[in-house]
Amino acid sequence: MLKVQLATLGCAGALAAGCSGSGAPQSAQTATVTVTAEPTVATEKQPALIKIGSQHPFNDSDSTGTMTVLKFRQPFPSRFPPDRAGYEFAGIEIRQCFKTISAKEGISVGWEPWSLTYKNGTIVDPPSSWSADHFSVPLYPRDRPVRAGQCVRGWIPYEVPKGKKPSTVAYTLPASDTQAAMQVEWTVR
Repeated sequence: MLKVQLATLGCAGALAAGCSGSGAPQSAQTATVTVTAEPTVATEKQPALIKIGSQHPFNDSDSTGTMTVLKFRQPFPSRFPPDRAGYEFAGIEIRQCFKTISAKEGISVGWEPWSLTYKNGTIVDPPSSWSADHFSVPLYPRDRPVRAGQCVRGWIPYEVPKGKKPSTVAYTLPASDTQAAMQVEWTVR
């Protein structure tokens, strides 16, 4: 609450108080005005959209560095078709470089934070099982330890509806005791 004090001198400020017309000096009058600020509603910050090929810095509870979605490809070539009819593979090529790692036990990289999102709200996560023999490109490491100063790069495949491109590639980390949730999105064109 903000308080503002107004001091008034003479009759000009005291008219409402019934100033007499005698011309006698009046004592200073003090009025207190209270102004209450309107409450504000906290809104969730929308993630910034980044162009594919653009690097983005990260600073999470265990590490700092940069991450980049280098390419998006759909259809993504595979030696075998997806199991589901009406689907095809899409892939993202990513690179993460770790400047610092603060966790004593180190950290491991994986596919889990990465997903594809569609304008209708559909989110496609990476497959839980795969065979590297299906793809002729190097896949992004999964459950692989990394050290400070190291960069890792590779492709993550996704099984997606045939002919329907996602709107974004998302990197999402949930909130923890020491870190707020983080989401970064790259626009698919």
